[in-house]
Amino acid sequence: MKRTILSTLFSLAVLSAFSQRIYTPAIGTPERKVLLNIIRTPTEKELGQAIQFTPSTFNIMGDMCFILANIQQANGKLLDIEKFVQKDLIMGEGTEAFFENNIQVVLKKIRGKWRIVRRVLGCTDVCWSDWYVDLKMPKAVFGMK
Repeated sequence: MKRTILSTLFSLAVLSAFSQRIYTPAIGTPERKVLLNIIRTPTEKELGQAIQFTPSTFNIMGDMCFILANIQQANGKLLDIEKFVQKDLIMGEGTEAFFENNIQVVLKKIRGKWRIVRRVLGCTDVCWSDWYVDLKMPKAVFGMK
């Protein structure tokens, strides 16, 4: 009896999590600003300059959020890699040095507050392609079927 009740509760929880709708907060909304500011703070510290994001994917589903965005200076110019505090983000050397201007991040709402649970800067690949496994998240949050 106990096993049946626990199994039923678990099934309902899983169905509930997967039946939630995915949405993208509109530009200028407080929710969007809050989430981008959460990832902005550590990113600006590592890059040593004021930045802005241009998200290409911004999915929220319940207490989970995935953002894939390009990064540039707050004035709209390309990032100045000379200002980077986190030098290991720079690939190549000298005139060949470059930074892949992107961020890939998962946030999760924990006790009512959004927290970063996974974040990668300057990835040259699809770093998030298997995060749904480790983080036990629906593929749909990442835009996958």
